[in-house]
Amino acid sequence: MRSCYLLVDRKNTHPGLEQLFKKLKTGSRWCYILVEPNRKPKAFVYKIEEENYLASHELDVESFKTKKDLMGALVHYVANAEVFVDYDIVPFKIVSELEALGVKTQSAESYRQKIFCPDPSMVETHIEANLRLEKIIRRFIDWFGTQKEQSESAIVDWLMQQMEKEGLETVHHPIVAFKENSALPHYCHTGKGAPIDTSGPLLIDLWGRLKTPHAVFADRTFMFMVGREPNREEVDVLQAVLEAQKRAFGAIQKGIEGQDVDRAARAVLIERGYLDHIYHRVGHSIDRSLHGMSMHFDSVEEPDSRAPVPNLVLSLEPAVYLEGKFGVRLESNLVVEESFNPKWTNPRQTDWILLPLA
Repeated sequence: MRSCYLLVDRKNTHPGLEQLFKKLKTGSRWCYILVEPNRKPKAFVYKIEEENYLASHELDVESFKTKKDLMGALVHYVANAEVFVDYDIVPFKIVSELEALGVKTQSAESYRQKIFCPDPSMVETHIEANLRLEKIIRRFIDWFGTQKEQSESAIVDWLMQQMEKEGLETVHHPIVAFKENSALPHYCHTGKGAPIDTSGPLLIDLWGRLKTPHAVFADRTFMFMVGREPNREEVDVLQAVLEAQKRAFGAIQKGIEGQDVDRAARAVLIERGYLDHIYHRVGHSIDRSLHGMSMHFDSVEEPDSRAPVPNLVLSLEPAVYLEGKFGVRLESNLVVEESFNPKWTNPRQTDWILLPLA
């Protein structure tokens, strides 16, 4: 039986669209694109927007003036096929319409790993992006010590310049969070942000991908201590997070569910007394999108029952956030090998990085 992945979109809102098609810009009307092995993707679209799809040269396009005709052709095309639909993305109304017309659909959540999981050449772009992020961080350590006046925004601006210098593109600016701001997982500075003129923890989270087709993101978080040695509490938190990362990495094997990898890391932090200070899942898949379309390490937000597949790239980022004080997140990346064993794709941080004040 044929298997079809049905991508439904308008106004380029589907997160998988950019990954599958280089130049496609969808319009204001719904389009239905079927992706299946060994066939050119087929698009069912409205006549008024036909040129958008023909211009991409990546699709076999059929256009229609009425919804009745479009849906009739779509139903005929997928007759006797397994149809996988993104229940977490596609509006319920559309899924209901398909089912009312006799199209039996099933969740594409697991099937997406066949469509969006990187191939070996794409994994190489991820590894190269990680090498370039490492170079930026090494330069940052030297640069920071030469700056007499420093702020969160100044560091963000410098990092963005370095990303451009290294030939990396990104989405949104990096997270730079000083002292108590590091306890906010998705902190975003306003204005100049906090001045960095005293000692304390500094978190930097940055991500980027090569400016080449089908490049995969690297996504990293680094922990620095400005102006002094870390105190006992800061050492304890970082070591707990590091042990959680090790435990989760060791749990990855063939058949394990994403939620169980998350639980392995979470158990360590709970054992250390940080139950109330864990705010998010322990990791996510990475592909052409920063937060990818495949398995996540998640047992609490959207518990994930998917298992890893070869070449899957993921972040592993356990964290502890002590509100009003500081947070520690250690984010490294890994790839699942053909043996289903995980392999780190970057050097891992194992202790605080010390930054002297100028």
